[in-house]
Amino acid sequence: GEAMARIAELELASATASQEQGRLAQDLEAAQAVIERLEGEVAAARRLVAEAEQDALAIADAAAAIASDEKYAALQGKVPEIDDDWLAKGEGQGAAGGG
Repeated sequence: GEAMARIAELELASATASQEQGRLAQDLEAAQAVIERLEGEVAAARRLVAEAEQDALAIADAAAAIASDEKYAALQGKVPEIDDDWLAKGEGQGAAGGG
């Protein structure tokens, strides 16, 4: 009687442990899926930062070019006119990157 009760107890404990192991395996899979998604989001964020850095460099270059144009114009004693022809040539397009 007592041996049979002990065997039944052990079988129940074994079944419970097996169920718990299955739950833990599912939790692990879910956690791995979350980690993969987060890694993808981090990679996307890094790409955005890299693009922003490139845009900032392009803006700095454009600002430096404008400043040198203004210095040159000041040396010539005149301020450059920004008219439709100048815009149509695309002079002002450099800093406006896509994204």
